[in-house]
Amino acid sequence: MSDLEKVLKDVVHGGIGAVATVIEAGSGLAKAFVEKGQEITADLKQAAEEACEACKADPGVDVRSLTPQQRATLRRQLDELDAEEAAQAEAAEGGEAPEVTYTTGDESAPAEDDAAEDDHP
Repeated sequence: MSDLEKVLKDVVHGGIGAVATVIEAGSGLAKAFVEKGQEITADLKQAAEEACEACKADPGVDVRSLTPQQRATLRRQLDELDAEEAAQAEAAEGGEAPEVTYTTGDESAPAEDDAAEDDHP
């Protein structure tokens, strides 16, 4: 039975050693996770600060760089906004809610329903 005792002691010592190794590795892994998290947080904070500074330095859209089509779209959107604001001001004075229609694209292109009607006599 002395051989059996020796084997059992070796198994117990091996188990204890495995548990101790896992605990040590786990502690090191947890520490590595914390350090990586702190590093990423610092990097993100710096990137956010740089983005804020870039936004403060950017004066906005330079309308001279817009294409004629983009300028026409901008004019139309501004006209629609002016009309909406005027309608809201009128409604506030008269007590009625205005109906506002928005356009989103090229009105010169036929709608799909119009094209479908042309195909069928």
